[in-house]
Formats: sequence, structure tokens, C-alpha cells
Amino acid sequence: MQHQSEVPLPPGTALTMTPLPDGRMAIALAPRGFDVKPNPDGTYHLSTNDEPPTVQSTEDKLRGYVKTAFIGLQSKLNDVMRAGQSLIAGFIRGIFLFFFTLMIGAFILIDLEKVHVFLRSLFPANVRDDYDVIMTDIDRGLSGVIRGQLLICLINGILTYVGLLIFNVKYSLILAVVAGLMSLVPIFGSILSSIPIVVVALVSGDSGVDPRHPLHRSQHAQSEDHRHRREDPSGARDLLALPRRA
Repeated sequence: MQHQSEVPLPPGTALTMTPLPDGRMAIALAPRGFDVKPNPDGTYHLSTNDEPPTVQSTEDKLRGYVKTAFIGLQSKLNDVMRAGQSLIAGFIRGIFLFFFTLMIGAFILIDLEKVHVFLRSLFPANVRDDYDVIMTDIDRGLSGVIRGQLLICLINGILTYVGLLIFNVKYSLILAVVAGLMSLVPIFGSILSSIPIVVVALVSGDSGVDPRHPLHRSQHAQSEDHRHRREDPSGARDLLALPRRA
């Protein structure tokens, strides 16, 4: 029996049989007893009596709900923390790669002739003339691309500044400079530069939507009033005479 108490029993054990030194068997039943059910093949199935379900109080239920909610919240916070760490790590990595690229580019520009001589020495002597021709063509093509992109930036900035002045948008010069610089990024630069321009145009007072005066009238409505007054000067005089009559 002492050996039986030291060995952990698997769940659902109905009874245990322990051999004794004199050849007899010691039988230990489950604490709550067991059920004997006959099977169709003539055998019997032993199963322990299940414990009656415990009735939880309202306090226990609330504790369970709070515990479940706390575990879910903790899991969400862990996901947010991991996402934040990944975002910060990616941002730092991007800044590092950006400055590292600038540093490598600066070193190459400083020793450009040495780099050119080293690369030229890697080719056999009979093809070095072809290498010079290829490098000259590459330099001419890249220079043309850079000059063209800078010209596009200049034209885009000037046209943006003129358009913003026509529509009387605030900070026209700053927005034009931003639009010109963003044009360095092909395709997406012009799209991204339009976002701050639209936002500033919407909050540019009478030229757009002014959140401080939600009931204000635009310049178009005011010009219509002036036009109606010019067309009907007698009505305008009557409107001006109303305060005098009062």
C-alpha cells in the first residue's frame, strides 16, 4: 500500500491492485467509488464516479472574466510592443543604411580616380580601351538623367508656386520648395508632395475651408453679392438705408 501511494495514478482510475509478498492482491477503490457497465461482448467497463459540478458564485465568475480579459489585454499589449520594437528597429536600420550609403558614396567621390584606376586594372590590357568607352557612355547617360531630373524639379517647383499664388494659398513658397524637392523621387514624389499642399489649401481661410469660421462665406459668394448689387443698385441703396430708418 505504501508503494501504491508513491506512484501517481492516471486520471479516471477506478481501482488499483497491488501484489502482496504472500501472494495475495490488495485492491484500492477510487474515493468516490466506480460504476460497472456491461459491454455487448460480455466484458465489463469500470469508470469512476464523476464529481458533481461546482456552482460558481457571481464573484468567481467576475474574477474569471477579469482574468480572461487581463490575459487577452496582456497578449494584445505584447503584440503592440513587438510591433513597436520592429518599427523602431526598422527605422533605426533605415537611418543607419542611409548614412552608411552616403558615407560610402562620399569616400568613392573623394577617391574617384583611384577607384577608376583600380577597376580599369582588373581588365586585360587589350580590352581597357573598350572599358574606357563604356565608362564614358555610362557617365554621360547618368549625368543626363541627373540633369533632367533636376530640371523637372525646378519646373515643378516654379509651376507649383505660380499655381498656389493664383489660388492664394498660404505658405506658397515653402510648399513649392517641398514639391520641387519631392520631385526627386520618381512617380511617387509628385503624389506625396500634393498631400501637404491640399491640406494647407483647405485651411487657408477664405481660399478654402477655415475651421475657425464654419459658417463663413467664400470669396465666390462675396463676389456674387457684389455682382448682384452692381446689377441692382437701388436694392443696395435700400439695404444701406435700412439702419437709418430704424
